[in-house]
Amino acid sequence: MIKPNDQELEEWLNEFTIEYPSEEKIEQTIAMLHHYVPKKKKVHLFRQVYKELLGVSRVFWMTNLIYLAAGIGFIFIGGGNPYITLFLLAPLPVLISLIDVFRGRDEGMIELELSFKHSPSQLILSKLATIGLFNLVCNVLLIAVIHIFTEHILLSSLLKYWVVPYMVSISLCLFLSIKFRAVFAAPISIAILFSLGMAISQMAQVYEAVPTGMFLFLFMAALFVLGLEVKMIYKGAYHEFSD
Repeated sequence: MIKPNDQELEEWLNEFTIEYPSEEKIEQTIAMLHHYVPKKKKVHLFRQVYKELLGVSRVFWMTNLIYLAAGIGFIFIGGGNPYITLFLLAPLPVLISLIDVFRGRDEGMIELELSFKHSPSQLILSKLATIGLFNLVCNVLLIAVIHIFTEHILLSSLLKYWVVPYMVSISLCLFLSIKFRAVFAAPISIAILFSLGMAISQMAQVYEAVPTGMFLFLFMAALFVLGLEVKMIYKGAYHEFSD
């Protein structure tokens, strides 16, 4: 059997004509099929957070439990300073958990996550909300235990030793996680946190002399930066790694 060449095949195909539908028919078809398209359900953040609670890795739960046990043990058994304990330990579970939050991106699984019902940005934000809320509960619980059984905690000291270090360290680690791999960002942030904590423990009087207004400014700045970072994640403006 002789195979036709390209020119003969083209001439043969040109004998067939295909009538394209008019613009009006196309619009009518789209309008008719539009009724069969399922409406996108609005998923509330708290409902998504509840689902993420079931999928968060065991590392997160273990770090929070270890954080509570270490904090209580260091204060009640070791006689440690409760404020320095909050300074050093409070952000740790969140910093470590950021590795799990960005695991899909860091391991090149963004394409797979794009096939999910929710976008990668929604998954990241829901995980952040999950670990943030649960860790906040753990912090409040530890502060309540310290306040009841050891000494009355002053709000100004709480601002200096917990709120500001907590917000600044998390904002820094989240920024580094957006730009680089979280597996590198978390250790760097923890190293900076512990270095500052050790320095402050040696210069407690100097740290206490810093005006409260300065800490309020740092808190507002960290909160503003954190809001920008959440906005970046929501828009998908974070670095993706393919290998």
